[in-house]
Amino acid sequence: MRKDFFLCHFPVPDFLKMPSVGIDISDDSVHYLELVEDGRRKKLGRFGKIKLPKGTIVSGEIKDKIALIKVLKDIKKKYDFNFVRISIIEKNSYIFKTQISIKGKIGREEVRGALNFKLEENVPIALETAIFDFDVLSKKEHTLDVVVSVLPKNIINQFLSIFDKAGFIPLSFEVEAQAVARSSVAKGDENTFMIVDFRSTRASISIVSHGLVQFTSTLYVGGDDLVEAIEKYQNLLYMSQIVLKHKFYLL
Repeated sequence: MRKDFFLCHFPVPDFLKMPSVGIDISDDSVHYLELVEDGRRKKLGRFGKIKLPKGTIVSGEIKDKIALIKVLKDIKKKYDFNFVRISIIEKNSYIFKTQISIKGKIGREEVRGALNFKLEENVPIALETAIFDFDVLSKKEHTLDVVVSVLPKNIINQFLSIFDKAGFIPLSFEVEAQAVARSSVAKGDENTFMIVDFRSTRASISIVSHGLVQFTSTLYVGGDDLVEAIEKYQNLLYMSQIVLKHKFYLL
């Protein structure tokens, strides 16, 4: 209570809070969303979607840096955002669950050290070319269950360079599936969910349990394919109805 009373009368200055905006980059568009403080709550601020020129990003790989930087600069110029938190397309990332042995208390750096030996067993990239972080799933007397997220360094460096040229300061990078899970599953809900995230050209399937993504997979069947299939079905249904009516009149 004392803390709330103090912060109510002496709020933290904005420049120390580093208010950030979430940015999601997919194959065909850039989404941005801002949460702003409203007393003790947060409310939706500015948000939007900008289409990317075709071929800017293909299967998660940036093919046209200039086009992407231009779109980001347009967002920067319009809203003057500074700090951003970025979700990375799942195709470029890896998530796996593992268990490590522990003796007594163990610090975060010790866990990271133990995970170094687990990395190459679970992902197809070398330790020296990877950046990873982890979340603790459960802790027992002698073991620790963790979920590890891994991104290639070259992908991170590529995005850092692009956002720097666009005038943004990245505060964090997150696997796309994790960002979707946090926005879909209530905090503290430990049930198991399957989340299907449809994009224009692909669909990502995630298994979430205890609030953490524990499995992801990408299907290259997206929203555009579904729309096309529905339109085709509706057109065929309409044509069949016309044929049936025509036959009825002939009879």
